[in-house]
Amino acid sequence: MRRLNWLLGLLLTLTCMSAIAAPIREWSDPYREWIMQIPKSPGDVLAALNQIPPAQLQDPNVIAQHHSALSMVYFALSYPQKSLDNAQTALKYVDREEQPWLFHMTKLNESQAFDIVGTPNSGLLGANAAVIWGELNDDLDMVVNGLFVRGVLRNSLVDYQGALKDLQRAYELAPSAKNLSRGDIAGMLALVYEYRREDALAIPFFEEAAEFHRENENDLELSIALYGLGKAHNNLGNTELGRSLLTQSKNLAQVAGDLQGVAYALKELAGISLTTNDLQSAEEQLQQALDIFLQSDNKFMLVEAYKNMLLVALAKNELTEAERYLNLADSVIDKQNMPIQSIELDETRALFWAKKGENQKAFELLYETVSEKQQLLSQQSTRQLHSLRSQYEIDMKERENQLLEQQNQLQKSDLNAVETKNLQLLLLFGATLIICGLLIIMVYRALKNRARFEKLANTDSLTGLSNRRSAMEKLHNQMELAQRHNLHLAIAIADIDLFKKINDTYGHAVGDKVLKRFGQLCTNTFRQTDVVGRIGGEEFLIALPHTSLHDAENTLKSLSLKVKTLSEQFSQEGLKLSISIGLTQFQQGLSAEEVLLHCDTALYQAKRGGRDKVVIYDKEDPAMLQMEL
Repeated sequence: MRRLNWLLGLLLTLTCMSAIAAPIREWSDPYREWIMQIPKSPGDVLAALNQIPPAQLQDPNVIAQHHSALSMVYFALSYPQKSLDNAQTALKYVDREEQPWLFHMTKLNESQAFDIVGTPNSGLLGANAAVIWGELNDDLDMVVNGLFVRGVLRNSLVDYQGALKDLQRAYELAPSAKNLSRGDIAGMLALVYEYRREDALAIPFFEEAAEFHRENENDLELSIALYGLGKAHNNLGNTELGRSLLTQSKNLAQVAGDLQGVAYALKELAGISLTTNDLQSAEEQLQQALDIFLQSDNKFMLVEAYKNMLLVALAKNELTEAERYLNLADSVIDKQNMPIQSIELDETRALFWAKKGENQKAFELLYETVSEKQQLLSQQSTRQLHSLRSQYEIDMKERENQLLEQQNQLQKSDLNAVETKNLQLLLLFGATLIICGLLIIMVYRALKNRARFEKLANTDSLTGLSNRRSAMEKLHNQMELAQRHNLHLAIAIADIDLFKKINDTYGHAVGDKVLKRFGQLCTNTFRQTDVVGRIGGEEFLIALPHTSLHDAENTLKSLSLKVKTLSEQFSQEGLKLSISIGLTQFQQGLSAEEVLLHCDTALYQAKRGGRDKVVIYDKEDPAMLQMEL
């Protein structure tokens, strides 16, 4: 702690100096010392950092390093949002061109914070850029750090093969790097195998990580490695060894001041106690864990803890208490962002109902969870495919940009050499440059005018969406792609309800404003690859490529809900907005006219059924068949 105070004094001295900062390739003192101490005593580092009000710091690069260090400490202590907030604050003070190393290291801090916040896909761009910059600038430490963070993100995205590839490469390069060792990377390699439920393969890497952190007296990292090792042994049936390792992990986390680590270990120990029917110990351990998770508002772990407390209550045949914990879990869980936990909670809910004697109700719920699991697996596979495709495109784009930058630098050097030859060549080059510049301006203006005219020809001036001709052309293109590659394509026609009445009651100015706001809403709602166009007065065509009928229905229902809120943007009393939508799925061999007829038929059924609905075309529906005839 005395050393930290000395470093604090050094920092305050440095920040009083005003000078133009040269590009840095490592953390400046005292931040380098603090960052090295995070694995040993994160609580002390956090206390030292918090003694320095950021307002006292003057150099933007020092401010950036200060917030980056805070981000790393909060990441180590499992405070997701604080870690992300500080990383993003740091980025505000870093100039990418002047301080590329500091920029990419801070982006890596942001990327790993995105992971524990629950949005790992948001961190891929920063990790990719760091790896490429490190390779192009021969910065091995940046490459290893970038590969490590990208491997962590891919593991969270269920891209286990990609995660293993990145982490194994980082593991091979680690002996030549400064910041990360093989012991650091071994723990994450073990975690990949744990996620794949290959505990036997995970154990050697957990042991390597534990040995490394034990030798270096990194109590925080050692507690994490022992936690994983204890879980793996318990999963393989080595219950007592697992209990012992988890207890060691809990004790080390307490010493390091890692309350979240204590709670995680207690939760796993409670699971062992529950398995061995030691219900009193399980309840006590879970209650301690709950108290910690409540302080940090860790919703994922709160759901797990409430669910386990429910299981303890069921084992004790305390149904009233079990129902209380079930209600608490329901109050915390976010089904949209916690789908796996939601399914597991429903499975536990079924046990509760069965215990109450409501067997039919329990069976029906379990049957639903099977379908939900299958759907979730399908969605994960789709997300993984999109992630891989996006990753490839990002990698290629970044490489192209870096190579172009290098080529530009070489060209500048060549031009400087030519300029020194003689004045005549310089004047000739200048004249040529002027002519080329004029040509570029002429070409630029021509291209700009062409783009403007094309936009006018293809865009509805009121809504900003595609006009009828452009929308139909895009629809035909998407149908050809769907036909050729057997892809999903959902097509819909949306109609603003009672639009004529709006014009008659509030005037055409209000009607135009409604159309404009609806166009803006569509632009913000749909993807760039989707087709959205105005094909009539208040009628809009929507085509969603690579989208199943079920996903399209959910997207359009969400749009319908957003439309209702548009009324709040108008001062006209009594104005209520809604849309009716007719939806169909493209089938092989259908023409555009047939598809649009199906949409019109479903739209008419939506209007006939009271409006404000999304109706899916069903050729088996007698009412729709009669309308087509």
